[in-house]
Amino acid sequence: MTKNLIFDFDGTICDSYDVFKESFLEVCKKYKLNASVFDLENVRELSSEEILKKLNVSWWKLPFILKDGRSEMFKRRSELRIFPGVEKILPQLAKDFNLFIVTSNSHQIVTEVLNDQAKYFKEIHAGRGLTNKSKSIKKIKKNYPAHENYYIGDEVRDVRCAHRSSVMAIAVTWGYNSIHRLQALENVALINNPAELCTNFKNIKKS
Repeated sequence: MTKNLIFDFDGTICDSYDVFKESFLEVCKKYKLNASVFDLENVRELSSEEILKKLNVSWWKLPFILKDGRSEMFKRRSELRIFPGVEKILPQLAKDFNLFIVTSNSHQIVTEVLNDQAKYFKEIHAGRGLTNKSKSIKKIKKNYPAHENYYIGDEVRDVRCAHRSSVMAIAVTWGYNSIHRLQALENVALINNPAELCTNFKNIKKS
């Protein structure tokens, strides 16, 4: 039975950190938030929840801030690129595994960045919040029964989402959170570059 590889998008497939940072700096100006968190040397050590806490965001403002942040990112979407090396491994992985994307980013941004690489994914679940990410993963598991399911992301919240969804967690170290923060998590495999990800799954297929 085949395996399902479910990918996060931002920080895993798409190099979007700089665009994310600049977009939310604009939002911080609008809402008069303390944006100094993005100047900290250890910002990549922080989870999304910890960043929001440092911004001291009122709970009722959060939906508006996130919406405006996504709008700013949409305006700058032409600056987004697939990480070097990821584009090369997608066709290789698609030969042997079912590939999916589950992301909070918009479907338009995902398909525009992927361009013709989108054909390697069976489904793209876009516009998902953290809770809905877990629901999407469980839906994939139900609709595509597989011997093993993996969620591949780059943040603390992705690992936690994988655990909540009862799938195996893989964290890549080239995205938002640092390798040091990811190493502190339990029940997660760390991958340091796209070629390593491809090689490991090829070895899993043989075993």
